[in-house]
Amino acid sequence: DARGAKLAVHKLNVNTTELLDSVCTDAKGHFRYSVDVKKGDPDFIYVFKGDTRLASLLLEAGEKAVVEADTLGSYSVSGSKGSEELCEVEKDYAEFISAMKTAPDTPSFSKTYINYYRSRVSYVMGHSSSLSVIPVLYQTLAPGVPVFSQATDAITFRAICDSLKQAYPDSRYVKALERETLRREN
Repeated sequence: DARGAKLAVHKLNVNTTELLDSVCTDAKGHFRYSVDVKKGDPDFIYVFKGDTRLASLLLEAGEKAVVEADTLGSYSVSGSKGSEELCEVEKDYAEFISAMKTAPDTPSFSKTYINYYRSRVSYVMGHSSSLSVIPVLYQTLAPGVPVFSQATDAITFRAICDSLKQAYPDSRYVKALERETLRREN
């Protein structure tokens, strides 16, 4: 229902985002946009309205993702397995951050963190050949405070990195993960 809204389409370039284009929605609040994605090298694409991220997509070559979003950042996606996984990852993370902010005391705060951390370890190990795990590995509790902050997390990073290198040997995201994995191992 955002008729005539101006949207910005961004692409993740490992540590920064690049504005690909601006698009306007039609009279029904719909829009179409095509992104050139190389085979074997999926892209993270983000749709913004102003400063609000409306949707995050993880697109493979040839996929046609359909996104339904409101202007507050709540969205669903179909037609792209990686994008569907990324959508769930972001919902889980938003719920976790909300729970951390409202934890009434230190034991509740700690329990919320531990449960989330365990669920994320389970997620990345269960989805080790999906690039949707990369944002999970870089999630933070607060700026500079990573969810994966233990020295032993280097083992998790290595397992995921090795799996992703098999699935996406040319991916710039996997190459960046390799650098971070080596840093953690050292």
